[in-house]
Amino acid sequence: MRSANVFTAHAPPGAPADPAAQAAALCVLPAGFSWAALLFGPFWLAAKGLWLRAAALAAVYAGLGLAASAGYLSAAAELAVSLLVALFVALEGREWARRRLQRRGMPIGDIVVAASETEAAARVLRRLAPREAGGAA
Repeated sequence: MRSANVFTAHAPPGAPADPAAQAAALCVLPAGFSWAALLFGPFWLAAKGLWLRAAALAAVYAGLGLAASAGYLSAAAELAVSLLVALFVALEGREWARRRLQRRGMPIGDIVVAASETEAAARVLRRLAPREAGGAA
């Protein structure tokens, strides 16, 4: 059985009527936990364009390392805090990316349950097609 994931679709306001242009303008983001964000925190954030959060996370990790090397934190405490911070980024990272799109003028246009990002984009485009056809009549 295929697993179903929740995706949000973002399109700029006044999206073009041409289906190819709609597909190019559409941005589909998965919701929920991100393993990549858990494992590669600052790099994942930077790849998503969340530069300030990436820098802040790198600073937190550097601060934890300095505190542990200076003897203010034990190695176990440093590991525990690092894991908690990484878990927080994995749980919230996709929401931060979604909010970034909204701030850039791409509100949530649709919420889709699909097995993959490609299938989610196809479903959104199929939903948009009747709207365009109905609006032209």
